[in-house]
Amino acid sequence: MKLFPIKFAIATGASFAVFYLVCNIFFAIAGDEIAAWTMAVIFHEMDVKSLRIESSFQFSHQLCGIGIMFLTGALIGFTIAIVYNSISKRKMKEEVQK
Repeated sequence: MKLFPIKFAIATGASFAVFYLVCNIFFAIAGDEIAAWTMAVIFHEMDVKSLRIESSFQFSHQLCGIGIMFLTGALIGFTIAIVYNSISKRKMKEEVQK
């Protein structure tokens, strides 16, 4: 099976952007205490309360973050598709030679 790098990149970038948006909405609704508790659970009870900064939910920052996450995901997806296609092409050549 061949992956189309551009389509795979767009799908991966969109997934990264949606995940970023859902996380930001969750933490904006949940509040500081829930966010600190969640990060402490993820990082094995490390004290993250001192890392908090006072900031508000700014729409322009969210748009920039979504864009950056989309581009990051697209780059990762494109690279994965290229590597996958080259590996599968090599395996198909080996199977044909047998």
